[in-house]
Order: sequence, then structure tokens, then C-alpha cells
Amino acid sequence: MELQTYTLTHKDGTRYSIKGPPGKTREEVKNAILKRIEANRTPEGDLLKVTQPPIEQDEDAQIKLDAIEALKMEDQTYDGLRQNQVVLDAAKRFANDRLGYENMEGTDAFDEVIEHFRSFDVNEMTAARDYGYVSGLKTDKKEGQLNDYRVLFNAYDAMPNLYEEGAAPGAFLDYAEGILTAPSTYIGLLLPGGGKVAGQAAVQANKLLISRLVNQMSSTATRRLATTAAVEGLGGVAQDVAAQKTLLEADIQKDYSALQTTASFVLSATPAAVIPLVIKEKAIIGIEKGSKDIIEISQKAIKEKDKAGNKAVEKLIKTKKSKENFDAIANKLISADPTLAPLTEKLVVKGEKVITNITGEKNLYQGADINNGLGLKINEDKFKNIVGSLTEILQKSTPKGQPLFRELTDDTGKVIGQERITEALARTLRGLGDSDSVVADNFGDMLKKYNLTTDDIANVFMAEVSQAGRLLSTVGKEKQNLNKLIESMDTVAGYDLFGFSKEAVEGLKNANKLAKDANPRTYLYDGARALDQARLAFMTSQVGTTVRNTISGYSRVGFDVLTQAFNNGIAKATGKGIDAKAANKDIFAIAFGLANRQESKAVRLMLENGFGNEASRLFRELADVQDATGGKVSRLHGISRQVNALNTLSDNMFKEAALTGNLKRQLNVMYTNALRQGKEVKELDFDLIDIMKRGDFNKVFGTDTGKVALQKAIDDSLYFTYQRSFNNPTARAFTQAIHAVPFVGTSFVPFPRFMMNAMKFTYEYSPFNMAAYGELFGAVTGRGSKEYVQSYEQAAKGMVGMAMLAGATAMRMSEEHAGERWYEGKLEDGTTVDLRPMFPAAPYLFLGDIIARNLKGDPVLQNRKIIQDGIQALSGAQFKAGMGLYMLESGIEDLFSGDPEKINKMMANFGGNILSTFTIPATVLQDPYNTFIAKDDERIIRDTNSDSMFNLILNKTLARLPANNAISEYLEDTLGKDIYKAPDPLKSANTGENIRRITPLSRQMYGVLQRGERTEFEKELERLKILPSTVYRRTRNPEIDAFYSSVIGRQIQAEIEPYIKSDAYQNIKDRDEEGLSKAEVQRIVLKAEISRVKAEVMKLAREYSKQMKGTPVQRFEFEKLPDTQKTLAYNKYHNKIGSHASDDEYDYIKLLEYAKEAKLTKEVEGL
Repeated sequence: MELQTYTLTHKDGTRYSIKGPPGKTREEVKNAILKRIEANRTPEGDLLKVTQPPIEQDEDAQIKLDAIEALKMEDQTYDGLRQNQVVLDAAKRFANDRLGYENMEGTDAFDEVIEHFRSFDVNEMTAARDYGYVSGLKTDKKEGQLNDYRVLFNAYDAMPNLYEEGAAPGAFLDYAEGILTAPSTYIGLLLPGGGKVAGQAAVQANKLLISRLVNQMSSTATRRLATTAAVEGLGGVAQDVAAQKTLLEADIQKDYSALQTTASFVLSATPAAVIPLVIKEKAIIGIEKGSKDIIEISQKAIKEKDKAGNKAVEKLIKTKKSKENFDAIANKLISADPTLAPLTEKLVVKGEKVITNITGEKNLYQGADINNGLGLKINEDKFKNIVGSLTEILQKSTPKGQPLFRELTDDTGKVIGQERITEALARTLRGLGDSDSVVADNFGDMLKKYNLTTDDIANVFMAEVSQAGRLLSTVGKEKQNLNKLIESMDTVAGYDLFGFSKEAVEGLKNANKLAKDANPRTYLYDGARALDQARLAFMTSQVGTTVRNTISGYSRVGFDVLTQAFNNGIAKATGKGIDAKAANKDIFAIAFGLANRQESKAVRLMLENGFGNEASRLFRELADVQDATGGKVSRLHGISRQVNALNTLSDNMFKEAALTGNLKRQLNVMYTNALRQGKEVKELDFDLIDIMKRGDFNKVFGTDTGKVALQKAIDDSLYFTYQRSFNNPTARAFTQAIHAVPFVGTSFVPFPRFMMNAMKFTYEYSPFNMAAYGELFGAVTGRGSKEYVQSYEQAAKGMVGMAMLAGATAMRMSEEHAGERWYEGKLEDGTTVDLRPMFPAAPYLFLGDIIARNLKGDPVLQNRKIIQDGIQALSGAQFKAGMGLYMLESGIEDLFSGDPEKINKMMANFGGNILSTFTIPATVLQDPYNTFIAKDDERIIRDTNSDSMFNLILNKTLARLPANNAISEYLEDTLGKDIYKAPDPLKSANTGENIRRITPLSRQMYGVLQRGERTEFEKELERLKILPSTVYRRTRNPEIDAFYSSVIGRQIQAEIEPYIKSDAYQNIKDRDEEGLSKAEVQRIVLKAEISRVKAEVMKLAREYSKQMKGTPVQRFEFEKLPDTQKTLAYNKYHNKIGSHASDDEYDYIKLLEYAKEAKLTKEVEGL
């Protein structure tokens, strides 16, 4: 009798074939195979182990190998290769698998392959992606696709180069595209053009891989050329390393060539830098032509104004008494801030000092310091004017014969000290009355006389508050006169004249309370808050974060241009807009500020010199991070600033541009209002550049109208960068609640300030902005004063928001550009990118997807995930990973479950996520390591879940470190599996394959991680809004998850994937009688198919599990049962079989059987 061959897939995915009598059932074949496997782990004899599943078998392997040898031996031409069927077939498969082109003709596919390999030659990211692709094929033993790659590379390599006879056409454009899309090209283009700023950027970026090459940059063209060359050279090295490793993995190249890599650096570094640098240099010169030397001219003008003030001081102190008072005030300032001492040595020491305001590690008043990190820039001339102005104002209020500063006494009349400047000035203000206008009149002339601003005087108060904070920790008697200083500060801060922000006043109050209630527990609490602050700073430390923020910043400029265009258009139509000549410049004011860096830097310098408090409010570093400590600056702040250096540079670039643009807009409004009120004014008097060149910046923005304009410009600039403070009680309470307990609130909402700004932006730039309709109604009805410029900004924002929503809807309707999920964009090769971090894209994409689904008839609200998605999209919160996402998905359910095991896991997740955020800076090293150096194993995502709390925390902590998988395996070998088990690969339940990161460096270079193209089954799940958990809901038990995912994934690919492509499924009709659309019917049918396959797989998995040590499936199912049922089963087991020392020794098949037999009654429910 002739034997029949039977083939069956084992639980681990391996296929076995066995010969036996004809007519055997599947069950009989399975049992025969399992017995042989159990008897002999290395099957032999009549059992043949098939190392590849059928889908991966390469029946044409020998044909391809012969073709490769022929390609190496014979001369090849482009036209000849287009006739080679082996090459064309391989090109079609490669175009589909790697390049994302479906159903492409062979010759077209071959042209795409040539373009791809040309990019591979010059673009480090293309080469890196190929390295990941080929190493993954090798790991997964996909010999067919690997052979296709070998055939195609050898075919490409065998063709003549460039324009030689027989070469493929289009070489110049292909290579140009590859070079221009390489990160090393645009980094080399962007870095040098910033002159000295770029030099500082490189210095601050010394922890990046490129630092040693760029940290000596200067503003000269020679240095910029060297920088570009260095970056290009480094890109050449990265490309060559990735290319060689790809060829090594594919067995095309035998040995790594260090000489080739060195040559790549030299060849890449020389010519590529020149052309983009020259182009950019010319562009910068053209843009900044009108702003040449503006910083030097403005500083010279200011100095001349200061000198004029100095002459007034000299006149004032000619009398002996005035000179004594002048010296007394100067000495008090030195006492408040010792760094000013050199300026008082006969007021002749040249140079600039910065008031540090608050110093000393134990200073209890750090919370009051709004200027930390910036300070008041003060030179000899300004210091002299400040002291002189204080001398004059205090002398006016001091009766003849009385000392300038009075003695302070306690409740018993005992003298405890002398008034500070703040207290004397507060006494003077009280004498003037409660009217702001009276105080302003008295101070206004004095400030003009000495070329000062109210910020200059306000910083004297802050310096004295700082002194009190320092002394409080060491001098006991300071507590006795502390209240007097507090009362004086309250008096001073109560006058709008001095421009104390609400943040500053609140900071003073908090600092005073802290000083009074200081105790060891406070210091411990502050330490925890400081640590949480550093953690938040680490969360934004990646280069990718800077890239995302920069892209978002440029998109914000686009929003601004459109908003101003609509605003001015409506205003012009109503006749209530700004001067027509200024209107056009107004539209692009911020865009020009971004382009003209010389001008925007000069504006910042003027602000810092004259209005230090406002400058500090705008250029406050890490604003959302500092909220974690109430504005305090801890010892860890220096580290936080260093790891966020690139972010700060990008942030300040947009702030400077926004400040410049908004000041110009405010000046245009002031000019137009003056004209309408009949005042005789000159246009140049309201030209920002001319104001700075004349040295009148302080004068213009020191007036009542100017102060309002300046504050509005600062507020608008903070709003532009999503950093504006919210003073309404609800917003403040929300922020305080988030930061009340270190690590807790910030684990869910790390950056509440950004979140609230993002929500405000989303609301205003939407059809739901009610203020927009009010303004439009006012425009139609002609409401508003004719003497003042009328703003229609809210209406403009609403209109822009509508346009953005329409654009997002069109994008979601596009099959070419829209990924399967609402937040995904699709690249040319079919890979998708997550666009959620690119705010403000998320809210428009989310709402656009809902509209697009309705238009296409696809399901919209069919699963609960839309609520989670909506929260993320509309709030600006990012819950892609970490505690926030966990709580949204299952954490709240676990918390209220009452199950101690689930609560312990929740706490382990909480601890692990906190620790993992401290390692985020290491991702900057991990991504290039995983892209260019690491083996495929490091690109495979690991399942960090574990039943062990220790394992779970350690897995999450190690996840971002370079070589984290190797570290985990080392720890497993060192500690033993009983203590720590390295995490297993994370498998897809849709394919049964390992999940990999594609070109991890894209996270740093582009700000997004790429995801491979989805299978047809996965696309259908997304289209029909079927949750992934419908296929398989992960258990948080890695062993079980990997087991089930592997089995069910292969079954889906074998059964459901072909069904989705079938005519029977594609031709499903609407069920009009039931009110169901085609998509809704398909959803029902597909879910039924999934349930059928799942039931088969679960049954098969249980059978496989019986043959495995420890019967993991049965054990898992038993452990999920209620405690009462498990207790009854254990009791019965112990009575019949006996107890065991270890849980691993129990027969879980028996335990499950006993548990099912258990009769639950009210008497035993409480067990």
C-alpha cells in the first residue's frame, strides 16, 4: 500500500510532514506527530521537520542563485535586465513587500528598484531601512524575499554607472532626490546659517553623536562650511555603515571594510556642503539687508540715553546730603545683591554684571524669583541711574533733617533694624495716595529723566526679597521684621506702575508662606518636586522632540499668516482696520521675524535691557516643567537645561520671532488709532527698527499705552508658543492639582500648561468658537468705535479652523496619503507615521476622519476607543504610552476591581513608567545604535509585561537604553530565571510574527516613528472600527500572549486574509431592510469569522498546551477564576492527590476540572 504524506503546523509555527496510510483524520495525524516530537526532540525517521512555513518556501531558490551567478559573470545593461524574467519577478515582489507598490508591472517595478538602490547609495536613512529589512528577513528565515533582494542588488550592481552606455536613465534626478531627502543634508543646511546661535546650539548639543564635529562652529563662512561638511561626512559614514551591514546580512558582501567607511566620510564631506551653504548665505544676506548692524546701533543709542541720565545724577549728588543718600542706597543694593559690588567702587569699573537676585542653596525665596536664569542686565551707567532715581524720589518724601531710612522696631519698641529700600519706597507711595495716576505722574518724569523703566525699579524690590530669603535661614532676628517687608511688597505690588505679573505676586505670597512654615518635611517635599521637575525635563530631551516642536512652530506661523490675512480683510471691509500700508506687512510680521534673525535677536536684547520682568516672563525656560516646583529652580535645574538645550533654542527662536511680529502689530494699531483721533504723528515714530536705532524702545513702551501694547505682545507671543499662563480659578486649580503630589498627577498629564493652551487653540480655531460669530455679526451690523482699530481675530481664527478641518477631511478621504488610523499619514512605500505629536494636526485629523467616514459610509462610533482618541486629540495630551494610556485603557478598571494582584500590577506599572522617563535621554543613543549597529534582535519590540512586579519595573526601566535586550539577557543569565526573566518578543496576533521598529532613527530625525505597511486584514479592522482586542485581548502574561498570538496570527493569514480578498466578501451588499450599510454588514460578517477562527485556535491551543511543560494555557485559565472557586478546587485536589511545595508542580488540567465541578453555594462564597 502506497503511503500518503500529511503536513501539519505545530504550536510553535513549525510545519511537520509525516507519511502514513491514506484516509487518516487530522486528529490522528496530529497525535502521531505529537508522539514523535515527545519521544524525540530532534525528529527523524518518518517525521520530517519543515523549517519554513509553506508561505515562506522559496521553490525558485536555485533559479535565483543561478541568476545571481550569471549577473556576476556577464556584462549587463539596463535594457537587457528589463528582459530578464527572474529579475522582473523579483522586482515585482520587492516593490510590493519593501516599496509598497501593489500589482505593479515588472518593468515599472524594476525602474522603482533602480531608483531605490540609487537612494541606498547616498541616503543614510534608505540604507538603514534596508539593513533593518534584510536583517529581519534573515532572522525570520524568509529565504524567498532574501533571495529576491540578492538578485536585485546584484542586478543593480552589474549595470553600468551613471551615463555610461547601457546605464539606466534618470540617474541625476534619482541621486539628487536621495541626497536632498537625507537627514545629513538638511541638518547641514540648517545648522550653520544661525551664525553664533548655531555655534551655541552645537556647544549645547555636546551629548549628541555629532557634537565633536560641530562644537567649534562660529559665525564665519569658513566655519559654517566646515560644519556642513562635517555633518555631510557623518551622514556618509552612517550611509556606508548601514549599506555594508545590509550587504553582509544578505551574504552579498563577505567582510566589513573600514577603509571604505573612511573614504565615504572624506568624499561626502567635501563637495556637498558648498552649494546649500552658498544658497543659504545669499538668502540670509537678502533678508537681513535692512537690519544690518541693528544690534550695535541700538546698543549705542541706549548708551547715549544712559549717559544723559548720568548727567542728571551728577547734578543731583553735588550736595553733600544727596551724595550721602546716594551712597547709602548703593550700599543697600550691594547688600541685597553682592554681585553689584564692583559697580560701586567709585562707579568707574567698566563691564556688565547680571543681578542674580536669588542665590544660596538654602534660600527660602526661590519661588519668588521670576527672573532666574535671565536676570537684569545692568552696566555701570544704568546702575548709577537706578541709584540716582531712588535717591531723588526718596529725598522728596523725606522731611528735612530726617534720615532717608527710618529705624524699625518690634512690638515692644525695641530697634530691630533699618528700613530697606522697598520699605522706604512703600512708605513714599502710601504718602502719595492710592491713585495709580498720581503715582505714575510722580514716577513717570523721573524714569524718563534717568532713562529707566519701572522694571528697573521693580528688580530692586526682588533683590531685597532675595536678601531676606538668604538671611532668614541663618539670622534669627530676620523673622521679626519679615512681616514689615511683606507689607511693603504688598504695597508696591499693588500699583500697576511697576508691572508685577500675577505670577510674580503669587510667587511672593507662596515664598512668604514657605518662609514662615519652613520645616524638614517641606524640604523633603521640595526634593521630591525637584526630582519630578527633572523627570519632566527628561521627557522633552530627545532630538525628536525638538524636531516635532520646530515643525509645529512653523505650522503655527502658517496659521498666524492666514489668521492675520482674514482679520485684516474683514477689518478693511468694515473700514475699521489698521493703516492700509501697514496691513500687508502685518500679515507676515511673525514670518519675517523668523526669517530675519538679526532683527528678532535685537528686539529681544532691547526687551531684556529695558523690561527685564517682561523678558523673563516670555523667555522663561521650561515653563511647563518649572510648574512642577511652583517656579522654583532646584539643583537639578542645570541638568534639565542641558538636556533641553536644543529644545530651548528652538523655543526661543519662535518666541523672538513672535515678539518682533507682535510688537510691530501693536505699533501699527497705536499709529492708526493716533491718526483716527486726529493726532499729528509720524509713521517713523511707530517703526520698530527706527525706535530701536534711536534708543527709544524704553520710552515708547514705558508709556501707559506702550505698556499695554507690550503686555499684549508678550501675551500673544506666549499664546503663539502654547505657554501662556491662565489666571482663571479653574485653570489654576487644575495646574495646582496636577503638581500637588510629585509624580502622581504628572504621570497622567505631564504638561498641563501646554494642554490648556492646546485646548484653547483647538476651540478658537474651530467652527465652535462662539466669539467668532459674535465678531462676524458685529462686522455685518457695523458695531464698534470708529476711533480705534477693531480686531476680528476670533472670527478669523474660526474661518482658518474651518479651512484646516476641510483640508484634514480631504486628507482622510485620500487613499494615497491617509493611513488606516485617524492620526496616520501614509508614505510612498506604504509605511505610516503617527502625526499626533505634530500639534495642531491631531484635532483636525480626528474630526476630519469622522466626517470622512460618514461620507464614505464607513463605521464611525462602533467602539469605545473613540472616546480615548477624542480626549487625546482635542486636549493635546499624548497618551501613546505610559501611565496615561494605561489608565485610559484598563488602569481605572484595575484600580476599582478590588483584586490585589491587579492593584499590585497597577502600582508596578506606575513605578516602572516613572523610572523609565528618567532614561528617555538615552533614546538619543539607542535609536542610532539600533538603526546602524545593532543586530535585528534589538529592533524587535519586547513584551515588557510580567507577572513579577520586579520584572515589570526592570523591563520598563531598561526599555530605552542602548542594547537593552542584551542587558536583559545578561541579567537573566546572571540572576537566574527564578529572579529575573528577559522579556520575550512581542508578537502580532494578526500575523503571528514579531513586531519590529522600522528605522528607529526616524524618531530623532523626523520626530516620528515609522510603522510597516499593514496586512489587508489589519487594514480591514481599522476601516470597520473593529478593536484589535476582538482578535486577541492581551493577558499581560507574556508567555501566554506570545503563544496565542503566534497560533492565531498564522491562522488568520491562512484563512481570514484570503477571505477578505475574495469576491464573496468584497461583493457583500447593503441590507436595506435592516438599515445596514455594506460596511456594517461586512463588520458583522468579519467579526463572526474572527470568532470562528478564535474558537478553533483556542481549542487547538489547549490541546497543544497539554503537551507542554506546566500546561501554561490551563494554568492561566485556572488563575483567572474567582478566588472562591480556586479554593474549592485546591481543597478537592489536596484531598485526592495531595499538596505540592511549588505551584509549578500542580496538575492544572485537574485543577480546572475540579473548579468546574465545584458547586458554589451561599455558605462557601465567603471562602
